Amino acid sequence: MTEITLYALNLNYSSWSLRPRILMDYYKIPYKLQMFYKDIPESLKAAHEFSPTGKLPAVKLSGSEDVIFDSLAICELLQELYPFHPIYPTDPYERAFCRAIAAEMHSGFPSIRDQMGMNLSFTPKDMNLNFDWHPDTINDIKRIDEVWTTCRARVEDRFLFGHFTVADAMYVPVVTRLVTYGVTHLISPKSLEYLNAVLNTEVMKTAYAEAKVERQTHIITAYEIYNK
Repeated sequence: MTEITLYALNLNYSSWSLRPRILMDYYKIPYKLQMFYKDIPESLKAAHEFSPTGKLPAVKLSGSEDVIFDSLAICELLQELYPFHPIYPTDPYERAFCRAIAAEMHSGFPSIRDQMGMNLSFTPKDMNLNFDWHPDTINDIKRIDEVWTTCRARVEDRFLFGHFTVADAMYVPVVTRLVTYGVTHLISPKSLEYLNAVLNTEVMKTAYAEAKVERQTHIITAYEIYNK
C-alpha cells in the first residue's frame, strides 16, 4: 500500500490543513503527519522544502517525487487511492454536485475567511461577541446555510450527501467558525442539526482536544485578536 505523508500547519489555525486531515482520520486512512508551525519562523521556512508553493497542506506518496500541495486536490487523490471509501458519491450527478459544493467552499466566502479566522481553542464564553460583522460576512453565512439546507433536504442521513464526503471535510472549518464566533443563531434549524452532527463525530472531538494541547505551546498573537 502507498504510504502517505501529510505536511500540515497548526491544527488550531490552519483550516486548509484541517480538511484533508479530518477526511483521512474519519475513514481511518493511515498516514504520517509532519507538523509545521506558523508561530515558529524556522518551521514555517522549512515548509518550502516540502511544498513548491511554500504553502501547506501538502502530501507526498512513497515512491513518488511529486508533491500534491492543495487541500481539495489531496482529497481527490484520497478517493483515487481508496475507491472503496465513499469520499465522493458514486452516482455521477451526485458526485458532480458534491464536487461543486466542495469547490464553492474552496474558492468562495472571502469575507467569512477574513473576519472569522479559524481558532479551534476558542468558545463563545472566551470572547467579546459584540462584533460588527460586515454585510458580506452575513451574506456568506446565508449562502452556507442555503448550501447546507439544500443538501440536507435531499438526504435522510446526517451529512450533506448522506455519508461523510469531501464536501463535509471542506465545510468542517466553517462549522468550527460558526461556533467559535457565536453565530449559530444565524443558520436554520436544519443547518444547526448538520453542524451538531459534524461536531459530534469522534474525529472532531479528537481535533478539538488536540488543538487545546497544541495551544499550550503554539500561539499566534495576531490570530488571538478577537479574544478581548
